Amino acid sequence: MKTIYRNNVIAALRSVVASTFEESLRSAKEQYGDHKDFAKWYEKYKAMEFPVEIYRGLCLDNIHDLDENNLGVHWTDNPEQADCVVIPDGIEDWAVYVLIAQAEQDTVDWEATFKNNLSGFAYEDEITLLPNTPIKVAEIKKVKPNGEWGQVVARSIKGKA
Repeated sequence: MKTIYRNNVIAALRSVVASTFEESLRSAKEQYGDHKDFAKWYEKYKAMEFPVEIYRGLCLDNIHDLDENNLGVHWTDNPEQADCVVIPDGIEDWAVYVLIAQAEQDTVDWEATFKNNLSGFAYEDEITLLPNTPIKVAEIKKVKPNGEWGQVVARSIKGKA
């Protein structure tokens, strides 16, 4: 009996998430449908399978400086775009670290994702998460000076966007 109830609850939740996602896509189409690149992004997100692997590049002096309660909302689904774009003040010997996690449909701020990709930052393949979204980072890798991803420096970190 518990299994049937659990399966019904899971099916109902999936239905709500799917309808919310579809509503977000319809809303984005209404708001940005005239943009020349809208169709490209619309089709990409509509076809996207979840959970989707996402990446975030950060500049840190030391991996221990990572603020697990502020991992950030700006991620990408393109590993080639996981780079550090903001160097915090006061850091001289910084290194780039790449966080690797997964996002579900209901953790993405779809309006912001469309807006960011249609406002001149399309090359970033941005996935904008909702603020304070719980994130489980599977791995963090340190980037070598030549740009290659190096060794894993941390695994299974729970934090927030």
